This record gives sequence, structure tokens and C-alpha cells, in this order.
Amino acid sequence: MGFSEIKGHERPLRILQGTIRRNRIPSALLFTGDSGIGKRSSALIYLQALNCLERQDGDACGACTSCRKIASGNHPDLLSIQPDGGEIKIETIRSVEEFLAMKPYEGRKKAVLIDEADAMNINASNAFLKTLEEPPADSVILLITANPDTLPDTIRSRCFQVRFSPLPAAAYNAVLNAAQSTEIDDTARRLAKGRPGLALAGTHGADARRCAELYAAMARGETKDAWEDRQDMEQWLALAPLVFRDLAVARIGAGEPLLVTDAPKTEDIGTVLEKYRAVQRVQTRSAFNLNKGITWQYVSEIVRSKKWEVGSRESGAGSQEEL
Repeated sequence: MGFSEIKGHERPLRILQGTIRRNRIPSALLFTGDSGIGKRSSALIYLQALNCLERQDGDACGACTSCRKIASGNHPDLLSIQPDGGEIKIETIRSVEEFLAMKPYEGRKKAVLIDEADAMNINASNAFLKTLEEPPADSVILLITANPDTLPDTIRSRCFQVRFSPLPAAAYNAVLNAAQSTEIDDTARRLAKGRPGLALAGTHGADARRCAELYAAMARGETKDAWEDRQDMEQWLALAPLVFRDLAVARIGAGEPLLVTDAPKTEDIGTVLEKYRAVQRVQTRSAFNLNKGITWQYVSEIVRSKKWEVGSRESGAGSQEEL
């Protein structure tokens, strides 16, 4: 499998392939974009191309021993990192340093792939910065995140950033149709909108429907925090725009609702947008260890706010750092 097999990301993949053709490989790359759009798949193809034994025109053959080992996660020169318990800790970053300190065993480059890089805690980020400042010449570090703004500026500025976007409709449908062995919920297909990984995961539709149910609970004035844990809270904040989309659709009468089929038409579009912006501000602060119970109360107040009250919530948005 080579770059040509990845659908809908021609521009970022052209950039990546160009770095290999010109032999100008960045020491660290940062792949950004929504969850489920193919960043990790593209990263693995790039790492395959870097170490491919039969590489042609900067692309991986997908069939040699090196390509197969990378695809299966068994290459001795590849270290793949993911959050443990919702975060990446300093001990994990120290293992990265130890891994990169050794020469490549059988490939051209030692490679570290850090998924959900924004999950690094402050100690891990500080330790990782030292690795970025003095990377070994025969190594490449690849970070993946859907939330680049939560990474420290000092890390982002030292990475070559490659931006990925949701797939165009034709490419999106082609990816889903090719996954013939997976039964895709129709609601999930519509909700994922260019993010095939979410549709194929099989849980996006149920997660989005639960998000709408919790929004309704807030609107009813239920005061008990219904988020199971911090991850559940962050997932709700990430999915909330879908609910506001339906509220806006109901108000202006354009398009079909995805989740909220009985949305009230009493709120004007301005109020819906103000509430959306207020909740988005909370979402951007989710990396600040927000208190789950207090955040529920705060967001519930936003949801129940009347037109003349929403603006006043904006002045209190800065206090979210105290939650």
C-alpha cells in the first residue's frame, strides 16, 4: 500500500512524498486535523516509504519485509506511542529518548509515532521538548493530534506541520463502500461527514445520540452531572456542535436534522449561535483539567440561558480556567 491508496488527501501526501524525493526529511512532523480522517494511516504510509527496501519515486512498495513489518507494528525501528489512562506520561517520553539513542537496527530511520500527542502532560511535554531540540540525525518523530492548539507552542514550532481535512464526499463514500465487511449505521455515516474512521468505528452514531440526550437533560434543568468521567465530558463537548447544528436547522428551516428531530423553534438563530460559541469556548479549555461537576453546571446554565442572558455568560468564560 502506497500514497496512491490513500483517498482524499492528495495535497498533504504530495508534500510528504516530496520530502522523500528531495531527501529533505524533517526531524519532527505534526499531523493535524479532525479525528477519523486518516492521519494515522497516512503516517504509517510515510514511515513505510522512509524505510521501504524497494522504494520508487518516494513511495512505499507495501510488499517488502520492511513495509509489512511497519504495517503490522512489528518493525524494530518503529516505536508507537498512545495515551495510557487518558494521558502520555514522562516515563513514556523517557522510553522514547532511550529508543532514539540507539542506531537503526535494519531501517534507514528510527521512527517514533505519537498518537494523540496533545495528551502529553506538562512533565512529559517538557521532557519531550529536549528530544525535539536535539534529535538524532537518523531519526524521525511523527506526532498526530486533532487538537494542535493544546500542544505547547515550543513543541509546535519545532515540527513541520501537515494539515489534513475531512474527505470530499466522493472520497469519503469510496472509503466507506470499500469497507464491505463493516456494517455502517446510516446515522453514523451522515454524522461523520468526511471522517470515515468515525463512521467505521461503529460508535459515533450512538455517541452523538447520547450527546443529544444529555443536552436535553441540561435543558430540562437536571442538575446531576451525567458525564461518566473526564473523557466522557470531553467527548460531549466535541460532539455538541452537532446538536447546535440541528437547533439552527430547525430555526431557519433548511436541511434535515441529524439528531434533534423535535428541536424547538422558539429560539432565534442569534441565541443558538451565541450558545454554540459559549460551549466552544469551554471545549477549547478542556485541556485545563476542568472540574467535571462544575463544568456540567456551567454548560447547563448556557443551555438554559435566554437571549438576553447568553452574552453575559461570555464575560464569565475566562473563569473556566478555575473549574
